Amino acid sequence: MLINWELEEKIYNLIMMVNKNPGPLIGGKNIHRLSTFISGYMFAIFELTGYFCHFDRDFQKYIESHMDTDLSIHWDTIISKGCTKEEAFDLFYVYFQDFYNKQSTEQFKIKDMG
Repeated sequence: MLINWELEEKIYNLIMMVNKNPGPLIGGKNIHRLSTFISGYMFAIFELTGYFCHFDRDFQKYIESHMDTDLSIHWDTIISKGCTKEEAFDLFYVYFQDFYNKQSTEQFKIKDMG
């Protein structure tokens, strides 16, 4: 499986842009809107380039592992359990930062091997 780190990085940059100013982009802090926005962006990348981004799948695995669950439900629903959409939005970014740091480390390992 070849990973296009340049396109994956676009997803990460988009996610960080939403965190800085969610109002104009998704209408406020709402994890479900964020998830939908990310999915739409990934679909646009696929339509334009033919590349299927790995973020959603990889983040899903990360959340399931981190929260010790395999509920077969989407990561936004898992994160939302027991909190408001706004709290879940903020919690997403806590998990996302850890996930991103681990992905960045993996990216550098792969580059060093190449």
